[in-house]
Amino acid sequence: NTLLSLFIMSASVGLAMGIEFTQLYFPQRTVSINDILAESLGALGGIVLYAIYGTQFKQFLLGFAVARGQASVQFYLLVSYSSLFFIYNILPLDLTLSPVELYDKWQDGRLVLVPFSSYRGSTVEVIYAILSDIALWLPITVLRLLHKPQQRSAAFYSHICLFAVSVEFCQLFVYSRITDVSDIFCALIAAYLASRTVARWRKN
Repeated sequence: NTLLSLFIMSASVGLAMGIEFTQLYFPQRTVSINDILAESLGALGGIVLYAIYGTQFKQFLLGFAVARGQASVQFYLLVSYSSLFFIYNILPLDLTLSPVELYDKWQDGRLVLVPFSSYRGSTVEVIYAILSDIALWLPITVLRLLHKPQQRSAAFYSHICLFAVSVEFCQLFVYSRITDVSDIFCALIAAYLASRTVARWRKN
């Protein structure tokens, strides 16, 4: 296992360096040591996580494969939309681990820790922006409720909050993206609206 891990780590670092070297031939791309470092750390993190949770992960995949035929349409829609939502929020993948660049994000106002303080414009524009962010979270919250109708409210809200925090945390290391805690609150508002709507729909 140790030799295999070293081989995978070496191959990952080599692949990262190869990708950066290839970008020399594309003028619109930039070669960055930060990308190599981030990709190498990602590979190392994956190896460590597999060493710790590899057995449980394989058991999960086996159970998932067995239950796949029984999964609901809501489950597949939830996974698909959540995946696309996450990918969209971390594009264009201009990753950075540089403290200087992270500080630049803070100085440029792209690291917002005060909820709803980043919205600009008239009252109507601000309301529209907030409602748009809530609307983007609604499919995730509704599909989650439909997929697990018996889940406790505390678990439902904590899962939505955890996913929102994860998205914002990942955006912190994407240089051109804005990390805004407002999105976490929008996710929780969407969760509340979804829970009320689904509960009323079930009563009818």
